[in-house]
Amino acid sequence: PSALAALLIFAAVHGNLLQALYAFILGALLVWAYERFAKLTAPIILHVSANLISIIVQQSTWLSSYLQTYAVAACIIGLAGTAAGVVYITVHE
Repeated sequence: PSALAALLIFAAVHGNLLQALYAFILGALLVWAYERFAKLTAPIILHVSANLISIIVQQSTWLSSYLQTYAVAACIIGLAGTAAGVVYITVHE
């Protein structure tokens, strides 16, 4: 129940429906990473990576216009790649 409450709050503070959905999914991954590895570094790396991907996509004109067409797929691929990176880093830490 506390994780669900945190996810809903994390999603709500992001302002609009699309960002709230993204934040809810990212929040679930953050909770999973913390529960799975029992280290705060895993969700921190995941959150920083997700924000970095978002900034790169927003600042890149050609990438941004391309990914707007495939926004859902881009989010899923970005989050999956970030999650895989967290798993790899945490396992090899």
